Amino acid sequence: MSVIKATLPTGQLRSKLEGIDIPVGFKLPELDLVLKDAAEAREMMGSPPPPPIEGQNAKGESIGTLPIALVYNMMFSNLFKFAYFCEVEDVPPEILPQCIWALEWFIRALTDGSELQLRTLGHILPHQKVNEACYFMSSNARYKAASHALKPEIDKPLEALRHLHDGMEADKQRMGGKIDMWKTNPGSFFMHAVALARSRTNDIQAEQDLSRIINDKNSQNILFLVKSKVYLSRTFRRLGKGANAQELEQWLVQWLKKNPHHLPDSSLIEIFTTDTDTEKDPILVGIVNLVNPMSKLSQCSRCKHIYYCSKECQVAHFPYHKVACREHAAQLKAITGMAPDKALIASDWYTWRVSPVPANTISLVHALGLHRDPSRSRTHIVFKHVEYVPNSKSRRDRFKVVGAGVYKLDDVWQDIETSMALRKNEGKTYIKEMLEEFDVSTGQDMLPMLDFMFGSQEIQTYLGIRISKAQIQGYPYDPNWKNSLNTASEAVGPLKLRSAAKDSEKVF
Repeated sequence: MSVIKATLPTGQLRSKLEGIDIPVGFKLPELDLVLKDAAEAREMMGSPPPPPIEGQNAKGESIGTLPIALVYNMMFSNLFKFAYFCEVEDVPPEILPQCIWALEWFIRALTDGSELQLRTLGHILPHQKVNEACYFMSSNARYKAASHALKPEIDKPLEALRHLHDGMEADKQRMGGKIDMWKTNPGSFFMHAVALARSRTNDIQAEQDLSRIINDKNSQNILFLVKSKVYLSRTFRRLGKGANAQELEQWLVQWLKKNPHHLPDSSLIEIFTTDTDTEKDPILVGIVNLVNPMSKLSQCSRCKHIYYCSKECQVAHFPYHKVACREHAAQLKAITGMAPDKALIASDWYTWRVSPVPANTISLVHALGLHRDPSRSRTHIVFKHVEYVPNSKSRRDRFKVVGAGVYKLDDVWQDIETSMALRKNEGKTYIKEMLEEFDVSTGQDMLPMLDFMFGSQEIQTYLGIRISKAQIQGYPYDPNWKNSLNTASEAVGPLKLRSAAKDSEKVF
């Protein structure tokens, strides 16, 4: 039997399911056992299926002949359990094919197995309804199989498309017929549109779906927007719509240059290693030309995050770069030389605060009261006290907000300056420069949202500026926005600041 060695992802392997509560204390199988199953499964994947098995319950009573899917499930229980429960991002690349194989057979098991067999083997619990349980389990298995198939290591968009299509059809059937998937399940709609574009099987439909995503003014998911524009530009090229493609490519070149670390590395790798020729990709070529690699580049020595074609260019741009420079320099300083556990916290903190969770997006709109008075985007700020949750099942829950409030800037300069170790009046200068950079780098239909987060000593205080659409009238005001700050809807209390400033959320 062959042996598989896997490169472990940073940190503890996590479990995650959508729409299903994972029991407290649940643990994934030991990775060594999973790798052993994966090695055996790899040999089994190309072999004839095993003979039928007569199933029995704990009393030795027959539950009928088990379908091959349940036989595989019993033979490779650790692999099946790991593939189904493990978060997509944490699966080692070395066993992605086996995990996809296990997920596909698990979906078959839910279809081919009888209710008695599924209950006896523990897939459906006594209190669960069979149709409801099978729907949620199949949905999670299809999503994970599709996500793995879209990874660069696998790059099989047609397989992903099949699972996503089946999932969307199951959603429609469950909801009683024709539904608008973009409104009902935007994540699946987005993945389906990307898989459709990458598979090149129906560019007309891909154009229609991707266009809908980027033209939806109510969507604030920057990952959806950027990736949809990438794949729509390539779809336009294939359809002979060069001018439309060029417009998107120019936007993407500028955006990626300004925000090189806004997207996770996994997304950037997927974008530029699949469905494109890296030597001719207009976006990559545009970025290279913008930087001009033949010239001697000037790197910002403080943040080591941005390059300039000349010293003159660097000096001219510094008034608009210095705010971002401080953050990146602080992040670099915080992580470099840290003990592994401290570096992991710092890395998780950076990842969480730039992710599009409600606490960093729409909740800020409600908190600042921008529906009633958009000018508060420049006079008020949201304070959030956060705590680290190292054992969370999802990266989206790695931090939680335990206290929040809205304050007039003029009332909290002292709190900002003390928390950030700034001198008197430096806080005003800091935010003034942030707003100036915002005005230079964004359009007139955008509003800034000032966001201040702090926690224990391990959590670096963060003062950032978020972006909101000016057309916020389309969002109904939610007075209970604090309930949406955490995925688990945990209670968020008020804040008591050193300055004793009063919360101004309701003061207009």
